[in-house]
Amino acid sequence: MGPWFNPIAPKNDGYQCLVLDVFAAATLRQWATDDRNVDNSAVAAIKEVDFVGSSTSIGELVEKNGQAGTFDYIVSSRNFEHLPDSIPFLQGCAKALKSGGILSFYQWLFRTAAPVSIFSGRSRFSLCD
Repeated sequence: MGPWFNPIAPKNDGYQCLVLDVFAAATLRQWATDDRNVDNSAVAAIKEVDFVGSSTSIGELVEKNGQAGTFDYIVSSRNFEHLPDSIPFLQGCAKALKSGGILSFYQWLFRTAAPVSIFSGRSRFSLCD
């Protein structure tokens, strides 16, 4: 989950989730503060980042924290289309998810007015190293 001020599963609403982003929360808050299009009240809504790094390194990040194979659900929110190589991300998700875990993608479809989920399914795939 990204920590920006409008997450899909906000911690404030009781979601027990961890946040991964390439930037620490302080950097994101500063950018939001400097952006005149972002309301100042939204800055406080930016949550702490639990894993700082590229989403393509998700496997290594969770292994380093002793959390490999412990996640029930991963939500990739408006991230996948920006990956230069999606295979390391998918392999990392396979490492992070427990057996039967779910990997869900939430993407914007550019010709629609609202975001839609284009894939949601159980992780029943095998990815080679």
